[in-house]
Amino acid sequence: MNESNKTRRWQRSEKFQLSELGETAAKAYLDGIVASRSEEGRQSFDEARARWAAEHSVAEHNVAAEDGLSLRELVNAPLTLAELTQALDGYGPDAKAVKAGLIRLLDAGLVAPVVAATPPEPPSRAW
Repeated sequence: MNESNKTRRWQRSEKFQLSELGETAAKAYLDGIVASRSEEGRQSFDEARARWAAEHSVAEHNVAAEDGLSLRELVNAPLTLAELTQALDGYGPDAKAVKAGLIRLLDAGLVAPVVAATPPEPPSRAW
């Protein structure tokens, strides 16, 4: 992770959603995990996650196996970083790991910030 990624900050209210590429990647993650259940043991699960990460890493933007969890949480609705961290509580990654994963997913083009709609301009008043 380069120095600019370590200091990347967002507003608390900024939400993130899957990009079109991210939707495909989230489905591939789930399909890989479900397929790994046909074999016994944790090794098939870990191999499926590693295979998914390798397939969805783009150029110098490497996606980690644990980033699939974040994608799966973003399938239902856009989330803020705090909401994503809370959703993943109990699955292993701490707040720093969730932020690092979000940065990897953003850099790989799998996740995008939600673009807030601009409010309409108020009507001009001729006073």
